[in-house]
Amino acid sequence: KQSFYMKESITYLKGKIDQITDLFPHLKIRYEYRTTISTHFIEILPLEEFESNQEFILFEMELENEFETLYGKKEDIVFISTDSLNEIRTEDFSWGYCSYNTHFAP
Repeated sequence: KQSFYMKESITYLKGKIDQITDLFPHLKIRYEYRTTISTHFIEILPLEEFESNQEFILFEMELENEFETLYGKKEDIVFISTDSLNEIRTEDFSWGYCSYNTHFAP
């Protein structure tokens, strides 16, 4: 069962990811929340943008710091890409892909 606190953080991240797609419309983004480890995974593609786009990297750092301030005591956020040790297992929602995933509603 999702707590209000968790739903609030998911809504917050969804809004921030919307901002990312406005600023960087060429990115493909997938999101997953794993309740067992209280961690939000945000996958960014292509890898080159994830590793080399300084504007994106600054946005990511600011988002991580803000998220930690708001939710860091109970939840974690992890940005990943192609070569990451973690991966999206069960996508909750996505941006920039042809098919839209609409099964998730916070």
